Amino acid sequence: MKLTTFLLELLRMCLLFILGTTIAYGMERIVFTTFFNLEIDGWYTTLGNFILLFVLYRNYFQFRGWYKSALNVKLKRNTTIFLVAASAVCILGVPILTLIRLG
Repeated sequence: MKLTTFLLELLRMCLLFILGTTIAYGMERIVFTTFFNLEIDGWYTTLGNFILLFVLYRNYFQFRGWYKSALNVKLKRNTTIFLVAASAVCILGVPILTLIRLG
């Protein structure tokens, strides 16, 4: 039973990361091309999306899944702030640097 719930949670986590990253990248691409007329590089924005989804998973989705464990804990506040800031730098840094380089 424990193995089944673990595998279901692992599948859920993979789907959340794949769908979340795909949707976020698509929205970022639409915003950056529509408002700023920029083609963005996908590597840094994808990394930023993964970091952001990791924080969301560890602080929210982890506690709403099938697998319950005493080891499930939220990230510390400082860690969360650092990771969200790193994610913002990855997502917003590429278009800002592109605008500076083009300007």
